[in-house]
Amino acid sequence: MRHWISGLLLSTTVCVGMTVKNLEFETIGMVEKTIIEAHTGRLTGVLIQVADHWLASSRPSGKRVVSPIASLQIDSEHPGTVFWNIPKEKLQATLCPPNC
Repeated sequence: MRHWISGLLLSTTVCVGMTVKNLEFETIGMVEKTIIEAHTGRLTGVLIQVADHWLASSRPSGKRVVSPIASLQIDSEHPGTVFWNIPKEKLQATLCPPNC
C-alpha cells in the first residue's frame, strides 16, 4: 500500500548497506531490513521505520527527531525498492551501492 504526497515520484532500488549521499532532505531511512545512510551538511544518521506513518532519525548530537513517513514509500510488490516521493527541488541524491 502506498501513501502519496505531492511532488515528483522517484524510485531507487536499494539494498542493505547502500549509502545515499547528498540527500537534501532531513530524513534517512530503514525500510523493513533495508538500511540507508544519508550524509548531508546538517544531518548524518540512520532513519528507522517506527510505524506506518512515522520515521525517527538520529542526529550526530544524539537528539532523536520524529517526522512523518510521507517522504518515502514501500513497494510491496518489489521488496527493496524505496519510492522517494519528494519535490524534485528538495531531492538531489547520489547512490553509492555496497557490495551486494
